[in-house]
Amino acid sequence: MNPFQVLKNNAYILVFCVGVYFCALLPLGSNFAFVPGDLGDSRLNNYILEHFYRWLIRLDASYWSAPFFYPFPYTIAFSESLLGSAPIYALFRFAGLDGVSSFQGWFLVGYSLNFFSAAGVLSKAKFHPLAVGVGGFLFAFGLPVLAQENHAQLLYRCFVPLACYSLWELYQLADLKKTLLFCLAMVGQFFLSVYIGVFLFTLTVVMALLMIVMDSRSRSIRSIYSNFADNLLGDWARSSVRRRFLFASWALTLLIAFGALMYPYFHVSRVYGFVRTWEEISALLPRPESFLLADNSGLWGNFSLSLSDIPNRHEHQLFPGLAAAVLLITGISFLRPFPKMPALYLWAVMISLVLTINIQGYSFYKLFFGVPGLNSIRGITRLELVLIWPVAFFITWVLDVLLKFPGRYKNVICFGAYSLILLMALESVLYNHTVYDRFDAEARLEELQQDIPMPNSKSPILFSARSPDEPAWMTEMDAMLVSQRLGWATFNGYSGNAPPNYEPAKACRKLPRRIQTYIDFSGIEEDRYYFDLMNRTVLVGFEDCDPRWWTNPP
Repeated sequence: MNPFQVLKNNAYILVFCVGVYFCALLPLGSNFAFVPGDLGDSRLNNYILEHFYRWLIRLDASYWSAPFFYPFPYTIAFSESLLGSAPIYALFRFAGLDGVSSFQGWFLVGYSLNFFSAAGVLSKAKFHPLAVGVGGFLFAFGLPVLAQENHAQLLYRCFVPLACYSLWELYQLADLKKTLLFCLAMVGQFFLSVYIGVFLFTLTVVMALLMIVMDSRSRSIRSIYSNFADNLLGDWARSSVRRRFLFASWALTLLIAFGALMYPYFHVSRVYGFVRTWEEISALLPRPESFLLADNSGLWGNFSLSLSDIPNRHEHQLFPGLAAAVLLITGISFLRPFPKMPALYLWAVMISLVLTINIQGYSFYKLFFGVPGLNSIRGITRLELVLIWPVAFFITWVLDVLLKFPGRYKNVICFGAYSLILLMALESVLYNHTVYDRFDAEARLEELQQDIPMPNSKSPILFSARSPDEPAWMTEMDAMLVSQRLGWATFNGYSGNAPPNYEPAKACRKLPRRIQTYIDFSGIEEDRYYFDLMNRTVLVGFEDCDPRWWTNPP
């Protein structure tokens, strides 16, 4: 095989190298001085990953009750647990890297897994290798994905393509193995990110219903169901005792694992009463103009920023890029009728958007607002991180047709396809990333640590005052990270949710109030509990504390 053919067959590897270097590695800086995201959510995810590592080596007693927002329990379930990807971070830590470097490595692995899971599924569809690379590139490094780099908890999405492909295979000919693979992909994605898992579940429901509707043109729904059930039950009947045992064991394991993952979230929702209002959710439903926003784009940023009056605009950065838009329009306009799989994916995207889009305050999503679980999901715009997969699949199919186009206009069409591929790469390569300087962040922590007085207790609790010159979450994260470094608990906290009546502390009187809030929450009646927490507290930055609080509750 000549070198050109080798390069052609492995074109997706070249595309991956472009994506991971320019979109993931280069933003870290020449000496890895920068970390994706800002000083809030990015460091929160780093804290959670480090907490997992500390829990593994038995420095932290409980995984779900991390010692922030102390002494409230189940604080990890206030946000994403990261249980599915935390072992990757832990491997970097066991290899000797520090917490921030391990977080950077965790980021690089996440992008890589996303790309290769998408490219692997696209390769099974026998698409052109370059088209496979472009589809994987869009899924892993597309503009809507990069726009969420501050929300590291949403990075790992590698089970999305696998779940959708497994569902397709399962529908075509149901058997035990395909059923297990589909369930494994679904549960695996929930472990990587509950947010993405919920969105993936909704996408697969839409896809399953669409497959039934598309098939109902040639046969009845009853016959579709009977055929599916007969295939599945028939495979069970033909299986050996050993194969049945393995299937049942794996299925039970997945069920137990899923229950163990979700129980803390349901428990926290019930105990703390975490419920989103419709006003909160509707503000983060996608709008028509959301699909034109890419504020950090080096090519389209100026146009995007000219679109004003969009609340929470940082959550509405859904523009897929001009190249992707042109390929979508080309496929829809000129390549009909579609094969079954591209048609399925296209319709799945369109229906999902119709069900969630907010037009002048009206949305079909309000019909599902009361569904348990969905009413705790706030950022519905993040559905784009799942829908980018069916979009990537459809675009890959369009490129495959264009790159294999026969006949008189072959060269012209191929030139147009290559031009769009180059444009898609440039759109992501020229993206202006959100990063923070790891050395500046470390200086903040060292400064806070130097201000901490010697504790009087063997189990101290840090309580740091809010700085009036910066957002509260910066101070809260500083306190969390310093307390983690010291092995202490802290009354400070920052997460997707917060305990009852929580607000950052500007005045020292918040300390007895927080303790009293927890006492009321937990039903503790002994006064000594209050005095114990007060005496363990190490104060930083407060100048208005009343000594009488340590002897008499206010």
